[in-house]
Amino acid sequence: MGVIQRQSIKNFFTSYIGIVIGFVNVLIIQPRFLTPEELGLTRVLYSFAILLSTVVPMGLANVAIKYFPQFRNAQTRHHGFFGFIVCGTLAGFLFTALLLFIFKSFFIGQYIEKSKLFADFFYWTFPLTGILAFVTLLNIYCYSLYKSTVPAFINDIVIRLGVIALISLYYLKLFSLQTFIALFVSVYGIQVLLLLIYIFYEEKPGWKIDWEFFRRFDWNPVIRYALVIWAASIASMGLKELATVFLGTQITLDNVAVFVVAAFIPTLIEVPLNALDKIATYNISTALSHNNMHIVEEIYKKSSRYMLLIGGILFLLINANVDSLLKFLPEIYRGGNEIILILSFGTLFNMATGLNSQILVYSGKYFYGAMMIIIAVLVNFFLQYTLIPEYGVIGVAIAMAVSGMLLNIVNTFIVWKYFHIHPLEQNTWKGIMLIAIVFVADGLLNHFENPIGDIFYHSAFITVMFAGAVFIFKLVPEVNELIKNKIHK
Repeated sequence: MGVIQRQSIKNFFTSYIGIVIGFVNVLIIQPRFLTPEELGLTRVLYSFAILLSTVVPMGLANVAIKYFPQFRNAQTRHHGFFGFIVCGTLAGFLFTALLLFIFKSFFIGQYIEKSKLFADFFYWTFPLTGILAFVTLLNIYCYSLYKSTVPAFINDIVIRLGVIALISLYYLKLFSLQTFIALFVSVYGIQVLLLLIYIFYEEKPGWKIDWEFFRRFDWNPVIRYALVIWAASIASMGLKELATVFLGTQITLDNVAVFVVAAFIPTLIEVPLNALDKIATYNISTALSHNNMHIVEEIYKKSSRYMLLIGGILFLLINANVDSLLKFLPEIYRGGNEIILILSFGTLFNMATGLNSQILVYSGKYFYGAMMIIIAVLVNFFLQYTLIPEYGVIGVAIAMAVSGMLLNIVNTFIVWKYFHIHPLEQNTWKGIMLIAIVFVADGLLNHFENPIGDIFYHSAFITVMFAGAVFIFKLVPEVNELIKNKIHK
């Protein structure tokens, strides 16, 4: 766990700095510097492109995680593995772009009535899709080399600051909307360039493919794995981005913007899980390849325990202060309390169940993991299609939370059935009880008219009560031991 802990801690702080920047961007800058329709345009454009970008690598990103250890050889530059995945991704992008061009009239037709502005800028999805596909691939290559800190800094801090700077310049009317969208796409192009510079700085990746080594390699299981996980990756991204993409066909862009702003707040809860996932996933894959289930179980249980408690206090802080937080937004964006609560609960449930999807996807039972992700997306789409007409954006939140919880419940059961490990411990139940008690106790407190004072009051109460209980009941024994050693010294 040494490498995981060190890099997860670095990623944790980087992610939270990034989330603070994102908070400023999504909740302060964008609602004030962009019109609701312009904000909705950028989100639908990004979500549409990121969803398509998952199609592009044709499973190569997941192949890089699972099979890279078999190619790893610094002396041979990993047998040209880098050149292989780059060429494969480029071929996938050309194929995807061709399909997108053929069916462009269909896609534009879905948005022309409710989201005409997106239909007008639809052609920008072509370059953005390719750029985001290479961003994903280069990030995963870095993670495979246990180099996650700098890519996380680029992704979470540098690019978000670039977006803020761009929006600020547009607000000053220094260029037109057409130029703004072009520069918006270019920011992510800079991300690709920075990741390439970092990779070439850290090592000299092999562009020349070692065809003799590749011919000797048994590709049948790799191809089967790539195709199944490719479908699952598309579905997994669909769980995250389908709501925004689908909403653009059902409601106007300004209402999409209202949902996007409210849905951003619960993402604060998931930051620790994303930080852990950047490095723990590759360690799980390596441990599974060596059939070292002890390490897998250790990561599984600790990820569940830590993420439940960290996610729990963030869940409490957000939902206790949601009314005060929304007071800082323009009037049109207020009233997203229910969206935030529903999505927050779904996110907390996801964290509490640990890294179950990662265990399935990178094990011999990857088919089950892939099928469950696909089923979850179908459930998500069905619920959205059913609930949006009556409940609007609340229906989207319900669909996202229910489908995500269903996925994690079934995945946890499958991991237990085939690997005989589960994330639940005695401290897990204590943690759940603690979150419920603090939530009820805070709900009994009064609220102040002043939003800053109200946030400080409720945050102090929750932090003291929650942290005190974690220490007293030893819910994280490692923390108690650390404090004990410090006092002893």
